[in-house]
Amino acid sequence: MNITGIIWGGELPLLTMACSSQGLSHTFITSTAARNPDTLHNFIPQLNTADLFIIHPSNDSFWDDIIAQIPDGLPVIPIGFDQEGLSASTVPVKVALTASAYYIYGGEKNLDNLIRYLRAEVLHENVPYDPPEPTVWDGIYHPDASEIFKTPKEYFSWRRKRHDSTIGILFYRLYWANRDLAVIDTLIRTIEQDHDVIPVFCIGTGDADLGARSGEEILHSYFINRIDLLINLQSVTLSRNIRETVDGLKTLNVPIIHPIIIYNRTKNDWEQDSAGLTASEVGWAVVVPEFLGMTSMIPVGAKSPDEPAGEETEWHDPIPERINRVCSLVNGWIRLKKKPPAKRKIAFILNNSPCASIEATVGTAAHLDALESVARILQEMKKAGYQVNPPADGKELITTILNKKALSEFRWTSVTETVTKGGALALLGRETWEPWIAGLPLKLQNQLRETWGNPPGEEKDGVPAGMIYEGKLVITGLSYGNILVMTQPKRGCAGSRCDGQVCKILHDPEIPPPYHYFVTYQYLVKEF
Repeated sequence: MNITGIIWGGELPLLTMACSSQGLSHTFITSTAARNPDTLHNFIPQLNTADLFIIHPSNDSFWDDIIAQIPDGLPVIPIGFDQEGLSASTVPVKVALTASAYYIYGGEKNLDNLIRYLRAEVLHENVPYDPPEPTVWDGIYHPDASEIFKTPKEYFSWRRKRHDSTIGILFYRLYWANRDLAVIDTLIRTIEQDHDVIPVFCIGTGDADLGARSGEEILHSYFINRIDLLINLQSVTLSRNIRETVDGLKTLNVPIIHPIIIYNRTKNDWEQDSAGLTASEVGWAVVVPEFLGMTSMIPVGAKSPDEPAGEETEWHDPIPERINRVCSLVNGWIRLKKKPPAKRKIAFILNNSPCASIEATVGTAAHLDALESVARILQEMKKAGYQVNPPADGKELITTILNKKALSEFRWTSVTETVTKGGALALLGRETWEPWIAGLPLKLQNQLRETWGNPPGEEKDGVPAGMIYEGKLVITGLSYGNILVMTQPKRGCAGSRCDGQVCKILHDPEIPPPYHYFVTYQYLVKEF
């Protein structure tokens, strides 16, 4: 008995387990792997000795080649949420629909019975099987619980509250159904060290035909008026109606962090890729969430490495250091919520593009008046109780920035002028910044030295050290009470010779930013 298939990554682990537990030879590849012509070429001969061919169609172009090469008489069984694959089916419609029902309900038991069902009904083996078993579409999951909870009340009667803050976690039902929970479990256990947590799974936008509720309904059922912050591990859309998504998030009215699980690449693949995320990942996991007000798109999980024998896996492993980073951000948001507005400290970082003529580009934003926006936000913050003395408008803000030279040195602005005219927020000596640099990864420290010399910077390859005054690093910006308005530090060059010829990032986009860049942000976190 040999079962083959081109399926989606989510069902691969449990289908593999089902075949192995029944002693069946099997060859599955994912549709992602099939996009590689060599992988597909090596797979196609497997169809000649296959007894069953399970497919989960996608919109990939390789399907046209596959369908044309399926041997006559080979049973083809499509699975999926819709009926796109029925045209390729070679089994009775009832069999194909029942196979999809096993898949849609999901879980280890259903996928095991899917294989048993196909052996009995398609290959006519004397194999017992159970019919598709409906399971819950949404619920509260916890790694220590033996059941799924349907309400927060039920959950907290089991998991007593231990903290005065509660964090919601929203993730796909697919991870629960396929037991792909290592990332979720690590996140839950780390968050629980400081907060209570409500971890909820659902199928995303919902499906009325199946009785599965939309993400917006999930927010109302489990989270609204119960949580202080939401960690959203799903794609952004909570409803098929984007207006419902926006209204649901507004009603929730809490900060939303949007970590990323890298679906098709391992941690090593991610670390070795200078781009980090792919273009599609940036689109759905970074850009769109930002438009909806979400933050902190930090990878917290990646695909498990394939088995040594070459068998593909599609479970995911946590990235502990990144999960700790997300949890640190969560803690910061909760501290901020508990702190009265008058004691909160906020920094605004304005865009700064030195190579494009700095005086004209401070605070620019595409089709937006960022300076006027900041001024108005500061005025609203004062009304809300923040300790701030805001500028009257954007014109006053930019005039003050330019008069005080509260920006990185440039062709026409020396660091001495910045200091003497009042544009320096702080002068940091070695005793302050040296531990921050020493705390960076050794590889990064070496890259900094190769690019910018020894800290806090040296003239190197014609590029002078930047933002150093009498041996101290200069942090620039304006203070409006507990609110700072700053321009972004230089990213790819240093010193006053900013003539377009010494900007290292133009020639090497992978260089680290100067010491001043790192120290500026460390100052905000650790000193301000």
